[in-house]
Amino acid sequence: MILLAASALAQEPAPEPASEPVAGPSAEFVRARRVVLKDGLQVVVVEQPSAPLVTLAMALDGGRAREPEPGVARAAAETWFLTSATPTTSVRRRYDRMGAVTEVDVTTDHTLFVSRVFVNVLPAALTLEWLRLTEPLAGVDEIADITREGARDEGRTPYLDPVFQALFPEDHAYRNAWRPPTGRPPAYVASAFVTEAWRPDRATLVVSGPVAADELVCAMDPDACTLDTPAVVEAPLVLPEPRIDVRAKKARRREVGPLSAGVNPTLLLAWALPGTDAIGAQLPRFVRDRVQGELAGETRVTCSLEPGREATALVCSLPSETDPETLDKAFRKGWNTKKLARDVDAWRTRAMTDLLGSSQDVGFAGRLALHLREGGEVDPYTGALADLAFDEPAVRKMLEGPAAYDGAAWIRLVP
Repeated sequence: MILLAASALAQEPAPEPASEPVAGPSAEFVRARRVVLKDGLQVVVVEQPSAPLVTLAMALDGGRAREPEPGVARAAAETWFLTSATPTTSVRRRYDRMGAVTEVDVTTDHTLFVSRVFVNVLPAALTLEWLRLTEPLAGVDEIADITREGARDEGRTPYLDPVFQALFPEDHAYRNAWRPPTGRPPAYVASAFVTEAWRPDRATLVVSGPVAADELVCAMDPDACTLDTPAVVEAPLVLPEPRIDVRAKKARRREVGPLSAGVNPTLLLAWALPGTDAIGAQLPRFVRDRVQGELAGETRVTCSLEPGREATALVCSLPSETDPETLDKAFRKGWNTKKLARDVDAWRTRAMTDLLGSSQDVGFAGRLALHLREGGEVDPYTGALADLAFDEPAVRKMLEGPAAYDGAAWIRLVP
């Protein structure tokens, strides 16, 4: 793989502080270098000298919303480990021999592979990353059995498919993202999917850990070596000035069901919020916490988010015996927004403080890879700090617009 350019990562000018910096380490990680190879693969190397392992995270465009048949993205991701690494050895066996820990995550927009290895086997682990882009599913005749983690994820389809069908119109990219598979897809369908989706120009590889950015880049391709100094990434924690605006229109309440979904009787309330490209991921989290807190005053409830670049689904699960009229009476004036400004400020400050040390946890490389696939820059907080650029007016627009109580989709599921 030939490098087109290798230059130092330039930090953007810091915004005017909205509050005092929070005390913390001067750098969440030491240095980082980002390069783009000739075939289009984006590689980011992050130096974390104190990390015990090297983490490799590859994010590929092509998740649930782009699969040709329900379940293909998950099936292909799990079948990757059956790929022939050599004429006699599978990818799974190679990972096992190097003592690697591996994870797979299939999101609405992406497929994410993460492996953690000791630094002495990093070259062998990198070889498998290239194999995934050049000969995925080589030697595979049938789809792998679904893993426990995959089964847990796919087990949500009976709940989420009715939600996505209710929230999104026929022509929306996410409408069929949670369609339940009718069975394991044929190997040739999965192979065709990865040939189209798992391409270098649609992938980002993050390598983080006790590695030297310059040396690793040079090892990938001598032409990538330059005299440029990789960026030293500082990590000040200052809340950004509010800049997020909510423009989505309020939706009309809809009632769906009862639908026979083969699950325990359940009542779901769901809203389609703007996607992460428009408002980031933090504002929906505040709204989820706020809505769940309001509903919890009336009934048992658990709310979750299904984020996506084009839209984010907010889904609250209530007991099937919940009386809609009781809720309608409690929220006839909409959500309670008293002291909202104070609550927003407190939540933002707490969320910002929670970011301290976040680039040291095990999920950092994967979050960074997904963040970069969505057009973000290399930063210790993978965009989470920038996503806190909202204020009380933006939250109020959400609670009175796309997340309004009387704009929910009420979806009743029965066995």
